[in-house]
Amino acid sequence: MFRCLFILIFIAFVLPVKGELTAEMHLFTDKNGKQILASLISVAEDKRTMKIRREDGLEFDLVINILSLDDQQFVKEQLQEIPEEKVEYRLEMDVAKKLVTSDSHDYETSNTYTVKEEFSSYVINLRNLSRETLSGAKVEWVIAWDDKVRVFESEDEWTYSSIGNEDEKNLTRISGEFELSDLPFNQDAIVTTNVFEIEEVFHYRDIVRADEIVGVIVRVVSGDGSILSETSLGGAEIDELAWDGVIALREPKGS
Repeated sequence: MFRCLFILIFIAFVLPVKGELTAEMHLFTDKNGKQILASLISVAEDKRTMKIRREDGLEFDLVINILSLDDQQFVKEQLQEIPEEKVEYRLEMDVAKKLVTSDSHDYETSNTYTVKEEFSSYVINLRNLSRETLSGAKVEWVIAWDDKVRVFESEDEWTYSSIGNEDEKNLTRISGEFELSDLPFNQDAIVTTNVFEIEEVFHYRDIVRADEIVGVIVRVVSGDGSILSETSLGGAEIDELAWDGVIALREPKGS
């Protein structure tokens, strides 16, 4: 009865299937007006074919574009209701601090005091160990340090001012992100964070006052906001703060 109604295909079983549909029985109509009552089971990834099941349990693979326009729209709407399958990515991240530049200056007219500016960043090496290509993702980072001193030049002389009390924390952070290009299996992406400044004051070789790095947290985030991987560098304090704690810290003045 249905031989002339729908074109059966025998190659659909080798095509990847997009999700599993649980639609109720639907009266499908082809472009010639022929009808069949069946449930929609699945649609191939290329969206050219679909699998249906009749009331008697028999399953058929069908070409979608032979259906009426209304039923083609019905199939499209069913696809929109399927949640995308989550891919379990295996990502490897290596994070290392990199010195960008360092400048030392005599403090005012004294040659016993020295002020120092050290500019650094973190280099992130990300490798995709998944068989699936990583697409639409980004790398986010947040860097924290204890801001103790401000080094600056005034009237052609270098000097400094202390920030807060010696024993109290003055935690500061900067953050940033980088949109990743598609990352195939076993390929690397190298990302460099913003540059941040650590300032120090020395009396001869002894530290008088100095900023202290707390650490960095790096994570890979998918296009829908899911956290695919996260790592930190810096020890117990950065781990205790965690992402939300660090991102809540103040940013440096003037940033």
